[in-house]
Amino acid sequence: MIRAITHVRNRALFCLALATITPSALAMFMGVTEQQLLAQSSVVVVGELMGRAEIATADGAAPINLGVIRVERMLKGDPDTTILFLALPRRGPMPRLSTDIDYRDGQRGLWFLHLRDPAQSGVFLADHPQRFVPINKAEERIPAVLKLLGE
Repeated sequence: MIRAITHVRNRALFCLALATITPSALAMFMGVTEQQLLAQSSVVVVGELMGRAEIATADGAAPINLGVIRVERMLKGDPDTTILFLALPRRGPMPRLSTDIDYRDGQRGLWFLHLRDPAQSGVFLADHPQRFVPINKAEERIPAVLKLLGE
C-alpha cells in the first residue's frame, strides 16, 4: 500500500515538474555533426543580429519576420552576400510552438545558415538550435570549422 502511494506521489511530482518546464525546453531537435552542419549550410559567418522587421507579403499571407546579420567574418560563402534571415519565431496571435527558436537583437556569434529556398538567393534560415553558437563558445569552435572547410 505504501509503495502504491509513493508511486502515485512520485508520478504527481513528475507531472507537476513537467508542467513547469517552458515550452522551448521541450522542443525535440535531432543533433547533427559538425560536418553535416557545414554541408547543409550555404554560408557560415561570425556576426551580430542587428535587428528585425516584419515584412508584409503581397499575397496576403502572414507577414514574415526578417533579420539582418552584420557580418564580421565570412567562413563559408560569398563575402559580398547580404545576410537576411527569417528570424524565428513567427509573430502574431499564433501560439508559441516548442520548436520556435527565439533570436534577440544584438546576439553575436557563429551562424550556420542555409537558403530558405535553394532556387532563390537572399533569405537564409537558422532553424535549428545548432545553427547559432554564442560568441563566447564560438571562439573555440572556429578553428575546427576552418579545418573542416580546408582552410
